[in-house]
Amino acid sequence: MVKAFRLLFFLAFFCAGIHFTFSLTDPRDGLSSISIKGNPSGDIGELTELISLDLSFNTFTGSLTPRLGDLNNLTTLILAGCGFTGSISDELGNLAELSFLALNNSNLTGKIPSSLGKLSNLYWLDLADNHLTGPIPVSTPTTPGLDLLKELSTCELFDGNLLDGTIPSTLGLVQTLEEFSNNKLKGPLPDLTGMNALNYENLSNKAFFPSEAPAWFSTLPSLTTLLVGNPVCSALSNVSYCEQFNFSSIPSEPVEVA
Repeated sequence: MVKAFRLLFFLAFFCAGIHFTFSLTDPRDGLSSISIKGNPSGDIGELTELISLDLSFNTFTGSLTPRLGDLNNLTTLILAGCGFTGSISDELGNLAELSFLALNNSNLTGKIPSSLGKLSNLYWLDLADNHLTGPIPVSTPTTPGLDLLKELSTCELFDGNLLDGTIPSTLGLVQTLEEFSNNKLKGPLPDLTGMNALNYENLSNKAFFPSEAPAWFSTLPSLTTLLVGNPVCSALSNVSYCEQFNFSSIPSEPVEVA
């Protein structure tokens, strides 16, 4: 509680534009939903020993400061529902220890930075319900991409955003991914062969090209829920719930698959 109070005291200063610096190790009590308001300055980058930072569902203004990328020991960063505007800074890709990143339910714009692909320990990524645009960043010989996040188990990118392009085929390399949702992308159905931990799949976007059931649908051992186009559902005996969509007409009723 004392550590959380110290962090709250610091936040009161930097939100008011007063420069004040100290560091602490682990504010386990959190500062979520306690009506903090203001415009965070770069001084938060001085908290270099910080391990966990949860300021979710407070009322901030302005953009995410790039100084967040200086918090080298940070493993958890939760800034959901804070109302931040502007783009996601490339500097977040410097947080080598980060395993949990939630920036959902704000007003962030622009593209997803490819630098997030450097977060090799990340298992949770939630960027949903912003106003993000552009394609999913994938790795090249010279730049990182989200397909390099091999420890990722939960990935929420699409709901509430305006991402375009196709789902990269290399996303199947993230074999630990457990949940994957889509609602804005277009083109052919992605090949998710090898995603053996995937248990929930939403491919109900009617912008996908009409397709028969790909072979990999029936090879994912953990898949229990599938939202996808007809006639795929009737061919799947390993999925307990499958909601059928016909990509060229009105969605049909959900069906149970034995």
